[in-house]
Amino acid sequence: MTKRYKAFISYSWADKSHGDWLHRALETYRPPKALIGTETPLGPVPERLSPIFKDREETAAGHGVGAAIEAAMAASDFLVVICSPNAAASKWVNHEIAWFKRHKGNDKILAIVAAGEPGVSLNPAKSGEECFPKTLLYEVDENLQPTDVLADPPLAADARKEGDGKRAAKLKIAAALLGVGLDELVKRDERRRAKQRRMIMGGLGGVAAVMTALAGVALHQRNVARDALAQAEMQRTQAEGVIEYMIGDLTQKLQEDVQLKVLADIAERAREYYAIQMTIDMDDDALGRRARMLDLLGDLENDFGNSETATELFQQSIDASRELLRRDPQNPNRILELAQAVRGLGNIAFRTDDLPFAEAKMRESLELIERLVEFDETNAEWRSELGTAFANIGIIQFRNNKLGEASVNIQRAAEIKRAAIDDAHDERQARYDLSVMLAWLAKTQIEKGEVGDATVTLIKESEQLDNVLSMNPKDLFALRRQALNFHSHAELFIFQGELEEGHRQALAAISNLDQLVERDGADTQNLSALVQTQILLGDITLRLSDIAMAQKASSTANQLIDSLVEIDPARTEWSVDLRGEADDLAERIAAAGGLSAASAPPREDGGR
Repeated sequence: MTKRYKAFISYSWADKSHGDWLHRALETYRPPKALIGTETPLGPVPERLSPIFKDREETAAGHGVGAAIEAAMAASDFLVVICSPNAAASKWVNHEIAWFKRHKGNDKILAIVAAGEPGVSLNPAKSGEECFPKTLLYEVDENLQPTDVLADPPLAADARKEGDGKRAAKLKIAAALLGVGLDELVKRDERRRAKQRRMIMGGLGGVAAVMTALAGVALHQRNVARDALAQAEMQRTQAEGVIEYMIGDLTQKLQEDVQLKVLADIAERAREYYAIQMTIDMDDDALGRRARMLDLLGDLENDFGNSETATELFQQSIDASRELLRRDPQNPNRILELAQAVRGLGNIAFRTDDLPFAEAKMRESLELIERLVEFDETNAEWRSELGTAFANIGIIQFRNNKLGEASVNIQRAAEIKRAAIDDAHDERQARYDLSVMLAWLAKTQIEKGEVGDATVTLIKESEQLDNVLSMNPKDLFALRRQALNFHSHAELFIFQGELEEGHRQALAAISNLDQLVERDGADTQNLSALVQTQILLGDITLRLSDIAMAQKASSTANQLIDSLVEIDPARTEWSVDLRGEADDLAERIAAAGGLSAASAPPREDGGR
C-alpha cells in the first residue's frame, strides 16, 4: 500500500535550513486536544501532522529520483513551498509546483516566505528580490511550463522577522493542513503554551539544584564537542578537496571517459553543497576553496551553455575572492584567484556580445596578473596567465575589428606562452595554450590578408597539437582544436581560390567534430564548432556548384543552431552571429537555384 503524506515540502537546497526547520516544526506539532477528532472539510482533525515529505532527502539516489519525487507528490495532500529568491530560480521547485498544479490543483498549494519579496517580479527593478517561483505566479501548460496567465495567489505565511515570524507562520500552515480556522487554532495554542509555562516555572527550583551536578559533566562535554568540531572541520576540508579534484583535475585526467552530463551531475551536487556552506562563516582556506570551486563550476556551466548560472557562479567567486584579498592584500594566490574569476565573468560577457563589459573585465584581470608577476617574474604559471590576459584583450579587439591592436596583443601572448613551455610544470597544458594563441593569431592574419604569415602560423599550431596528441591521442580538447585548425586551413584555401583542398580540410574538420558530438552531445563548444564548419562546408560546396550538398550543410547548421539557442537564447554568438551566417548561406543557395527561403522547412524559432 502506498505511503500517504500530509504534505510535501518543496524548497531550494540553498534554503535547506528553512526546510529542516519547517519539516521538524510540522511533524512535531500536536493539535490542541480539544480539536482532535473535530470534523472539518478535510475530515477529522488528526492527532499529529505526519508524515511530512521533505523533498530529495527522503528519496533514494540514482536515476529513479524524478519518478520517486512525483510518486511522493502524488501521495501528498498538500504542497508547501518555501519561497525565496533561491526557490524562484530553482528549476526543481518550479517543476514540483507545476506538477502539483496539474495533478492536484492550485488550492492544495501553500506558500511560506523565507526571504525576498512575493510578487515583485512584475517590477523589473525588483525582479531579483522575487521569492515566488514563476510556476506559482502563473498558470502552467500541459508541458509543466509557466504561461502568461496570472494564477490566484496561494495562501502564504511569512516566516520572516518583519512578517508573521516563524511561530505564527507555522500555525498558519498547520491550520490550512488541518482544515481549521486560524483564529481558533491560535487561541487554543496560546492556552496550551500558557499552561506549559506555568509548569516550567514550577519546576525551575528543582532544576537549580541539578545544575551544580551537571557543571562537571558540561565541562567534559565541552572538550568532547571541541574534538568533534575539529574532526568535522577536517572532514569538510577533505570533502571540499575531493570536490575540487573531481571538477578540476579529473576533468583533465579522465576527459576521454567522462562526459559533460556526468560532470553536470557532479557540479549540481557541488553547487548544492556550496549553497549550504555559504550560510557558514569560513576561515581563509575554506573561503579560498569555495572561490576556486565556484570558478570551476562557472567554467562548466559555460560549457553547458548556461550563461545565467555561470554568471552567478563567477560573481559569487569574485565576491569571495575580493573578501580574501581584502583580508590579505599581499597574498599572490588571492590575486590569482580573483583574476581568474574576473576573467570568467568577462568570458561570459564576450559570449553574450557585451563587448564593452567583457573588455573592462579582461583589463581588470590583466591588471591583477601584472600585479601578480611583479611578485616573481620567474614564476612560469604566472607568466602563462599574463599571456592569457593579453590574448583575451586581443580577441575582444579582433571582434571589434581593431585588427592591428589585436594582432599586437595576441602576438605578445603567443611569445609569452612559447617562452613558458620550457619551465612549465604541465607541458601538455603549456603546448595546448600556445596552440590556442596561434589559432587566434592566424585568424587576425587571415582577416588582414596576410596569407603567407597565416599559413606559417597554422602549421605551427598544428605542430603543437601533434605534440599534445602524441602524449594522449584521446585528448578531447586537442582533438577539438585540431578540427578548428582544419577549419582555418579550409578558410585559407578558399581565400587563395583552392576550393578542392578547402573542401578536403572542411570534411576533415567535420569528421573530427562529428565524433566529438556523438561522444558527448552536451558539450556546446563542440556543437558550436560543428555549426561553423557546416556553414563553411556549405559555402565551399556552393562555390563548387554542388547545390544539393550545400543545402544539406545549410539544413544541418540550422538544426544545430536551433539546439544551441534552445539551451541559451541569451548567447548572441549563437542566436545572432551563427544564425546570421546560416541565413546568409541559405539566401545565397536560394539565389543559386537551390531551395528557396519560403519553401525551406520552418525552424523552431520561426526564423528570427
